[in-house]
Order: sequence, then structure tokens, then C-alpha cells
Amino acid sequence: MEREDYFSLFGLPRSHGIDPARLEAAYEKLSFECHPDFLAHAPAEEKLRAQHLSARINQGYRVLNSEPARAAYLLGLLASGRKLDTQALPPNFLQQMFELQEEADEVDGAEETPASAALRAKLSAQLAERMEDIHATRARLFTELGAAPTLDALNAIQANLNSERYLQRLRERLGQPE
Repeated sequence: MEREDYFSLFGLPRSHGIDPARLEAAYEKLSFECHPDFLAHAPAEEKLRAQHLSARINQGYRVLNSEPARAAYLLGLLASGRKLDTQALPPNFLQQMFELQEEADEVDGAEETPASAALRAKLSAQLAERMEDIHATRARLFTELGAAPTLDALNAIQANLNSERYLQRLRERLGQPE
């Protein structure tokens, strides 16, 4: 079964970097055109089609409006059925995460003092910087893909997405927003 192409549904190019204003405008237009409430006097079959289309539009908007979800979705489209390494991580990533986990353990177990607050702030800044690096790397990887992406290039993006999930869990543990 072929995957739904949300980019086509919203009239957007298949691209990692989309124009958020264009997505929003397309979403509003599509939502208005097919909203089931505007079909109160339509036949039941037409109402049902509108409900299904409205659900697809809402799901597509959620996916395309979130950069990590859009990246994962686009990766799936580009992979075209090729098996990606869903466990892949960048080199040395686990060692770095282990060190960050140890720092987080130190912060979690510490009594709230100026020193522990400073350590928490330092760790939060490190995690935010790492997340920015992950996003910048992912944007670069998508830009470098070209017309016929190789499996190695797609797996590099998969590893990037996997590393973001690790880092996001650590940020959540420390009470940091997404």
C-alpha cells in the first residue's frame, strides 16, 4: 500500500524545509472546503467522504507542521520501501549520552542549591545546543540528498532522528520543553 502524500495534499513540494505560512494557508483553505459541518444537507455518502478527508487533512497538518514528524515522514517517502536501520546512531553518540545522563543523575539527586541550579542551567544549555546541532545537521543532510538518495544517506538521516529522540527523552527528564 502506498503512503499518503501529505505534501501533495497541501500543494507543497516534497521538501524538508517547507514554508510554514504556505502550509497554514493550505490547511485553512482545505479545512474550510471539506469541513463536514458545511455539508449538513449533503447526501450521507458525501458527508462521510468529507469526514475522511477532514481527518486526512488534520493528520497531514500535524505531521507537516512538526519538523521532527515531517522529517521522519519525508524519510519514509524517500526510502520507498527500502529498509532503514532504525537503531542507527551517529558515531560516539552513546558515549556522549552516557556522560550527559551522568550529569543529569547528579542534578536529579542534588538538593536545590545555587551550585545545583547552576549545574542544571549548564546542562540545559548543553542539551539545547545539542538539539540545535541535530536540527542543523538534519537540514544539511536533507539538502545534500539529491534526486536519487542512497541508502547510506537515508540511514544518516535516520540516525539523526534516533539521536534526537534520545536527547529529547533526557530533556523531558530534566523538565525542559520540546
